[in-house]
Amino acid sequence: MTEATADETLNQEKVESLEAYLAITEETIALTEELIYVYYDLYREWAIEALELLVKIEEDLLLLGESADEVAPLLVEVAEMMEDSLELAEGTKVVPEDNKITQFELSAIAQAGAIASAGLSAKGRPTLQGFSSSINNLTAQVARGEIQQAISGLGGLEILLPARSSRP
Repeated sequence: MTEATADETLNQEKVESLEAYLAITEETIALTEELIYVYYDLYREWAIEALELLVKIEEDLLLLGESADEVAPLLVEVAEMMEDSLELAEGTKVVPEDNKITQFELSAIAQAGAIASAGLSAKGRPTLQGFSSSINNLTAQVARGEIQQAISGLGGLEILLPARSSRP
């Protein structure tokens, strides 16, 4: 109960007091409703933009996922080509005393280098395509008889490559 109705009688003073409380309450409700509309008007556009951005991000993430699914097998294939090329090249690390490579070895190195280079150029991302030119340079060094430089270059290339997985 309020003070105005505590004694269960109403007089003019108590009525005026209740009417004042009622007016304040109605004004408070009206201001609260107005504040709700202002808040809605102010933040509605931001909320719509945020939702649109979230939808766009979701679409981009789906595309990235699809791209990753497409690229993953290509990366495995390129990695296998590079492993095969490195295994072949590692066989040439033991250089004969005369620092010469047989025609057969040179042909095998050139073929492996061409395969790895073509695979990287065709299917590799820009970061992997740089390895293509490195492989071409190594092959050219071997062809020119610059065996020690090629071995040094191969060591540098191996350092830049990710760790090789063991194949069954």
